[in-house]
Parts: sequence; structure tokens; C-alpha cells
Amino acid sequence: MSPGRSLHRWNARRIPRLDDRVAVVTGASSGVGFETARYLAEHGATVMLACRDDTKALDAVKQMVSAPPAG
Repeated sequence: MSPGRSLHRWNARRIPRLDDRVAVVTGASSGVGFETARYLAEHGATVMLACRDDTKALDAVKQMVSAPPAG
């Protein structure tokens, strides 16, 4: 990163189309992992949710499918 540029100006609207990309997101059943997986999926990526609990993983998928777009 060049001097004088700040990461705080980055936001999810700047995510490019991710068609034909695959992402593996750990901790995707809640919190930052969930939001990351959701945004990546909304931008066209195929997302694999890596979760320790199958029930929570399925709940996260249901929430992502039924929720309105985040961005």
C-alpha cells in the first residue's frame, strides 16, 4: 500500500464481480466469517462455509439464501 492511502475507505461496495471464483471462509456460521461469506456470494463467488457445527452451518446457509442483499 502506498503512503497516504488508508484502508478505512475500503467497503464492500468495492468488491468486484467474483464469478468463476471459489472462496473458503472459516468461521462462516456467525460474525465476521458469516458476513464475509455473504458478501462474497452476493458478488458471484462460489463460497464454501467452513464451520465446526453442521447445524449452525445449515442455519447460516438458510439465512444467506433468505436475506435481502447486504450491499
